[in-house]
Amino acid sequence: MTEIAKPIEKPIEEPTGFGGWLILPVLGTFIAPVLFIFGILKDASIYGQLNAHFRMIANVEMTIFAVLAAVACCAIYFMLKKSAVYPKIYIGIMVANVASSLTVIALMGGFGAMGIQPFVSDLTRSVMAAVIWIPYMLVSKRVQNTFVN
Repeated sequence: MTEIAKPIEKPIEEPTGFGGWLILPVLGTFIAPVLFIFGILKDASIYGQLNAHFRMIANVEMTIFAVLAAVACCAIYFMLKKSAVYPKIYIGIMVANVASSLTVIALMGGFGAMGIQPFVSDLTRSVMAAVIWIPYMLVSKRVQNTFVN
């Protein structure tokens, strides 16, 4: 009898795993729930000093932060499972972070409002992170090879 030769398995030549530039979004994913919770605590610490309009804004912001903290915890779970859902959740968090900054600025009365500089800084930071990491999650071979389950 003739024996059929088995094909030789080629090792994956493309990058995989939590290395390279992917380590930065991974670290950010672990830090995100903590940052969102600190945002809630910061708003709660000054809540009693606010008038009715600013309390409404603080309520909206704390609710958004609570939802984003929960979603970030889910992102950690899917990231550790190397699920294909993780990049989508990560992108969603990035977009939601930008949207929440815009929402708070709109509720404050727009870019002409006094004392809005911290909120504009948050928006700038969110936009810069989104501009860098959303395209990375969409086109990176490491991301595609790592999150396949």
